[in-house]
Amino acid sequence: MKKLSIMLTIFLIITGLCSAQEQYGNIRGSVTDTEGTPLPGVTVSLESEQYAPRYVITSEGGVFRFINVSLGVYQIKCELPGFNTYIQENIDIRVGFNAELKIVLELAILQREVTVVAVAPIVDAKKTGTATNVTQITLQEIPSGRDPWVVLQQVPGIMVDRENVGGSESGQQSQFISKGAKVGETMWNMDGMPITDMASLGTSPTYYDFDQFEEMQIVTSGQDASIQTGGISINFITRRGTNKYQVMGRTFFTHDKLQSDNRTEELKDLGYVGDRINQILDYGIQVGGPAIKDRFWFWLGYGVQDIRHTTIAGYPDNTKLEGFNAKLNFHLSARNRAELAFVYNNKTQTGRDASPTHPPETTVNQYGNGNPFFKFEDEHTFSPNFLLSLKLAVRISDWGYDPQGGMDVQRRYDIDTGMYSGSSSNYRSKRSSYSAKLDGNYFVENILGGDHEFKFGVEYRLTPARTNSANAGDCVRGYLNEDSFIAQVDREAVYDCKSDRYSFYINDAFSAGRLTLNFGFRVDREKSVTNETSIKASKVAPLLLPALTVPAIDPDFKWTTFSPRIGFTYNLTGDGKTLLRGNVARYGSHMSNYFALNVSPARKSWAQYFWNDSNGDDQVTTDELFGYLTLAPSAFDGFNPWNPTSLETSNKIDENLKSPLTDELILGIEREIFADFSLSADVILRRHHRTVWVLYYNKATDTKISQSDYTEHYTDSLTYDGETYNYEYWALDEYRPVGEYIENRPDYHQNYMALEISAVKRLSHKWMMNASFTYQIHNKHYGDNGYVDPTNIDKLDGTRVPYISGFYYSGFGDWVAKVSFLYQLPWGFNISCFANAKQGYYYAPVISVPTPERSTVGLGATADIYTEKYGETKLPNFYNVDLSLVKNIQLGKYGTLTLQVDAFNIFNFPHTLQRYPQVNSSRYNEIEKTLNPRIIRFGIRYRF
Repeated sequence: MKKLSIMLTIFLIITGLCSAQEQYGNIRGSVTDTEGTPLPGVTVSLESEQYAPRYVITSEGGVFRFINVSLGVYQIKCELPGFNTYIQENIDIRVGFNAELKIVLELAILQREVTVVAVAPIVDAKKTGTATNVTQITLQEIPSGRDPWVVLQQVPGIMVDRENVGGSESGQQSQFISKGAKVGETMWNMDGMPITDMASLGTSPTYYDFDQFEEMQIVTSGQDASIQTGGISINFITRRGTNKYQVMGRTFFTHDKLQSDNRTEELKDLGYVGDRINQILDYGIQVGGPAIKDRFWFWLGYGVQDIRHTTIAGYPDNTKLEGFNAKLNFHLSARNRAELAFVYNNKTQTGRDASPTHPPETTVNQYGNGNPFFKFEDEHTFSPNFLLSLKLAVRISDWGYDPQGGMDVQRRYDIDTGMYSGSSSNYRSKRSSYSAKLDGNYFVENILGGDHEFKFGVEYRLTPARTNSANAGDCVRGYLNEDSFIAQVDREAVYDCKSDRYSFYINDAFSAGRLTLNFGFRVDREKSVTNETSIKASKVAPLLLPALTVPAIDPDFKWTTFSPRIGFTYNLTGDGKTLLRGNVARYGSHMSNYFALNVSPARKSWAQYFWNDSNGDDQVTTDELFGYLTLAPSAFDGFNPWNPTSLETSNKIDENLKSPLTDELILGIEREIFADFSLSADVILRRHHRTVWVLYYNKATDTKISQSDYTEHYTDSLTYDGETYNYEYWALDEYRPVGEYIENRPDYHQNYMALEISAVKRLSHKWMMNASFTYQIHNKHYGDNGYVDPTNIDKLDGTRVPYISGFYYSGFGDWVAKVSFLYQLPWGFNISCFANAKQGYYYAPVISVPTPERSTVGLGATADIYTEKYGETKLPNFYNVDLSLVKNIQLGKYGTLTLQVDAFNIFNFPHTLQRYPQVNSSRYNEIEKTLNPRIIRFGIRYRF
């Protein structure tokens, strides 16, 4: 591995730095005469109203290629003396799309031009997985809440954890999954550069002005070697200037007075007002065009979303998103083009986290610096067969939040009801990203019986992050049935880390006749270290959790992951309209930049003690904690209670620890049923294994806790509300060790199977449609050695995987169906809709029981015990429909004015989305979240 790292480093020094995410499309073709003989020397020009023309000459085999073609509609012109000039129009290029053209030139008896108004192919002959291109028509015409997360909800197979009705949820990121991938394996990219937040894996580092997007490409399976993980890969293509001056403005408005009431009697009896929009104002402008035609272009944009929302219990949650984007594009020569881009997106929010269990004083107010993002790109075409692209990017993030209840008030938690009061916690995080990529494309014709297109790249990414966080009052007071019960004392957590990643990938797309084979692999080397850190003492328990200055730590650990990718496509009918495809791949995972904290004393540190509020002041003091400094706590983490000033870690990382893996097999077929309409079916199989887990560890004896140490078995029963629940749990035979051991988890794996059917109708003949149905089974299996603590294992083994942590939204259902549709009516009217249906969320009832035997060995004073096999209970199935009606008013040479009316949740469904799951609680099964009621939104858009 050391030699491999050295080789990669040398390659980076020689060539620059790199990897690849698509932000362009490609056009490939062959030119023959009427007898099928290839024609070399044909001048092929690629022309558009928007961009400077490009020219190539066909090879000896009559082949031509235009690589990295900007998004837009083009025409191809082919000219050769003695033959009629051929022109093919209406070639629509999208992100990652490979247009394959077969052109036949006729001998010229009389010299003339032959113009073909072609229907661009809808089947991509090189696509081996499942990917969706979300074009401007979908972004602007299909009704949505106008953020990237609600767009993901329209993509086949993607399930999102919330329902965004008219923008009601646009102030907070959603969690989502597809093809069984973990949330943390999602990859975010902007204009081909990685922007994933490595301190919060799988999340976006920022929010966005919706109109800055020209297109989005979302890959859910069959990722090629340029993509690191098997998670959802999201690539934003932002707007750029062209040879046409453009001005785009918009204003959207909705208000509570345009909203219905969908509260059920059950919700009214609880005294809840229901989730509601108070007001949303969304406005902005985008301007661009040529500074010098065919040479230099600019683009500027600004937008605001002001979202004022009331949560189900009547608590306010207000968000303001402000975005600015700028881009300059240059053609420095006929073979070189460059780009400079800047994006600023800021978020401020009051009342974040508001819910029935989080009243206003326990919510937080968020602030930020706009997360500025800078990007430079230079692309050079050395020959028609060889291209290199260098990209550099920097993102600087500084954001945080403060609790409305203040930091001097101790937090309170009611174990019976799940209610918080008093205050919450603060948070401040500075996260940066420095990325460099070099991507190449090299074409070799007629070697080993076919043509080879090589894509390759190298990449370096550095992601430092520093985060400060603390509970208000450095304490959480726990009450059970209104009596003081347990207290958690802690101190400020300071995470100051950085991680980096070196990557190399290569892919050979081999084409021979009807067959295309893709052979590729990538290698990723990732590492995390910590910086010197100073931590303040606990306000409540300074002797147990004193101030520390922790030195920088390099755990001398890294993982290097080899990921092979093999795929194929076969043109079954020979006309490019029926495609059989398959893909076999292995994917690695991300390493968080906080990974090194596993062996640092600078981790979040806390301890739990039984608490008796002896003076009745509702405040925790150490003299009220049972056994404080004399006995072991009932639970703890992040420090050594018997040596709290120690700067030596008690933890260990297994020297053989490696990245988690996902293995994938796809087989699919796609058919162009008629012009602009395709139907596809894919079977996807995945296996997730070699996951990472943490075991209790005794550093002195170099031993880790195993199943054999959980010898104490306890059974009991609980009667609540007339029902009796028998339960069991296990405990260790002695107090848990202080340390933790981080290793790959043996035996444990997840199996995923899915059938996905999609129908795509591109906009033509006045209508468009995207429809899909996905049925999936995703189960987890512990095996003999995939668990240590047997508690709850009988309720979890062999059951569905809960995608979202915790009990709320504990799992997505097995099926989801979606359709988006647009029809162009007479007199400039358009009508469009989005409808989706899915199986209800899995819902996991639990009982929360005291476990004194576990608390005496440091495993906690209570445990949540499942009352049934996970997945037996589900919320009702979900259905929803949104509609939009627009009127386009042509203003002649002054552009187009669009008047728009959107209706969300048009049937005013009162779906319950979340219930409280604790069976032995006075709030059991109480509604916690519902679908927002029907609401009307008015919009006006202008485009010149």
